[in-house]
Amino acid sequence: QMLFIVLDVSDPNAEMHLKTVYDTLDSIGATDQPRILALNKIDQLERPDDIVVWLNRYPEALPISASTGEGVEELGERALDAMLGGVREVTIEAKMRDGDTIAFIERRATVLERDYRDDTTTMRVRIGRLHVDQLLARGASMQINGKPAGDAVRTIWPDPVVPHVRKVPPHLGLWNQNR
Repeated sequence: QMLFIVLDVSDPNAEMHLKTVYDTLDSIGATDQPRILALNKIDQLERPDDIVVWLNRYPEALPISASTGEGVEELGERALDAMLGGVREVTIEAKMRDGDTIAFIERRATVLERDYRDDTTTMRVRIGRLHVDQLLARGASMQINGKPAGDAVRTIWPDPVVPHVRKVPPHLGLWNQNR
């Protein structure tokens, strides 16, 4: 439920367009979703220093140029991080006999280091909370950063924010109010 707002910062009316987008999202009740603001067309700014002004106003924004590719990779990384519930670098220990858990981690995480000792596989990985939750739901027995995985999740990843669910979809609520 990530919202991507792509703004053409080379447009002289960009600030007004962004205000309209934010006002519209607020009016339909889309206030709880995390947002990524991409400041697009930075290669077409009349004064390249204008990007500093935008970043001072919106420090979390990401300057990009879809035509040159500048910043696009970082945008993809931010999107992936948001989808996976926050990617963290952790150490996971699992018993070698738990091949399903090890295979799952190998397929879905970025494995930075591996170590095999006795009957334990230790991996330093970059993994998102979504995948850790999936492992736990599958009954994986593992430790993360030396703690039982269930305990480690609560300290390493914040609890996900569950947005308030309206009984009436926002667009219908607004429509009915205006009648």
